[in-house]
Order: sequence, then C-alpha cells, then structure tokens
Amino acid sequence: MKTETLVKFEQISKVAERRLSLIRFLAKNSEMEIKDDGVSIIDALKLTKLLCSKSPDTEQVHNPQNKAQKNSDDKHANELLIQSLKSQCKAFEDKANMLEKLLQKSEDRSERFETSLLATVETVSHLANNRDMIMGQMLRQSKWHIKQVGQKEVLVLSEPIK
Repeated sequence: MKTETLVKFEQISKVAERRLSLIRFLAKNSEMEIKDDGVSIIDALKLTKLLCSKSPDTEQVHNPQNKAQKNSDDKHANELLIQSLKSQCKAFEDKANMLEKLLQKSEDRSERFETSLLATVETVSHLANNRDMIMGQMLRQSKWHIKQVGQKEVLVLSEPIK
C-alpha cells in the first residue's frame, strides 16, 4: 500500500509567507482535495507555485523592465489625455464664443423690436387719444356723399385729406 504524504496548510503558509486563510481559499478554488487541513505533496507544490507566481514582490524583482515600460506607457497615456483635454477645452471656448455672438445678435434684434413696438404703441395711442379731433378735421376738410350705383350704396369722397 502506498501512503500519500500530506502537507499542512500551516507549513505552506510559513514557506510562502502568506496568510493561512489565503492558502485555504486558493486550495478550495483550485479544487484540490483537502484532508486534515492539508493537501497532497503534488497539490502543495501546485499551490506553492500558484502563490509564488502571483506575488507582486517577485514580479517587481524579476521584471524591472516591465516597471520602466509601464511608467513610459503611463507617461504616454497622460500626454495623450492632456492633448485631448486641451482640444476639448479649445472646442468649448469656441462654442462659448459662438454662443456669446448669437446672444448679442438676439439682444440687438430684441432691442430693435422693442423700439419698433414702442413707436407703434405711441402712434396707436396718439390716434386713440386724438380720434375725435382727427375725425373732425377729416370731415371738415373732405366732402363726401353717398351715391346709388345699381342696388348698392357707394361712399364717394371729394377733396380727400392730403
């Protein structure tokens, strides 16, 4: 009979310098057969390999070029972002200027309309206030009479107001 040796999670935790709860979690998620708070030697080696490959410390030690490349990529991305923000800012400034011009034209048009409306109101007010006098002048200055043309009566003016 072959007896399979078990490696306890505590031993893996000490070797990998990781928390015991993390090791148990990884073992369960990797679908390893867990017996007596441990795993077989092969599963322990797989688990140790998994823990070592995920270590951010070892990645930085083994790949200093990746860090420099990442910094370079980040710098390039930031430069592109700055250029994009500058172009958006310029576009917003142009749009704001265009809207200011449009607003000024609208205000000018409103002022002209108000002036025209005021003149019209003054004229109508003058006519309303002086209608009796104006009608009297019209009647005194012009002559009129009603003439029968066929079956219709027609108003005929002579010497109209000039």
